[in-house]
Amino acid sequence: MPFLILVLYGLIVLSQGLRAVWCVGQLAFSLGDMTAQLDTATVDQITDEFSAAPLLMAPLSAATVKMRIMSVTPMMSGGAHPSVIGAQVAWCQTTDSATLACPGSGNSLPALPSGVTFPLGMLTSATSSVIVSQASYTYHPNVPSFLSPTAGYAIDRVNFFTPRLSPTVDCPSC
Repeated sequence: MPFLILVLYGLIVLSQGLRAVWCVGQLAFSLGDMTAQLDTATVDQITDEFSAAPLLMAPLSAATVKMRIMSVTPMMSGGAHPSVIGAQVAWCQTTDSATLACPGSGNSLPALPSGVTFPLGMLTSATSSVIVSQASYTYHPNVPSFLSPTAGYAIDRVNFFTPRLSPTVDCPSC
């Protein structure tokens, strides 16, 4: 009987962890999707998107969630037939500049989570752009400290979106 109680408790903790992964994924997706639907963004609109985090993270606490939204444009080669050779940041907004830093406009992309690479194929022309949304959260399971690391489990999700209303989403105030 005690073994079955332990298994039940383990399943509850596992389901809470899966819920945290799902919530962070939904948050990153929603941030990018809402931004990609804009023609021109403002700092206030991006701040409003960030303020939706508690609703999207419920029932988990959104106090430690970190978010970043970037617009990425292509770096083109010179010559008669220019092609995309890299990506650069057009604008960026973040909730935590220490953890998810925003490089200045025209700089190369910041580091993405391990295993995530930027899809250069989404930048099809010199006037195209990609919205990159990222959410980061540290999940602390509700278990005794000797069974779990004190730092918790890092959950990072990144999504890439093509703007819908225009080739780029401008943000003059960002």
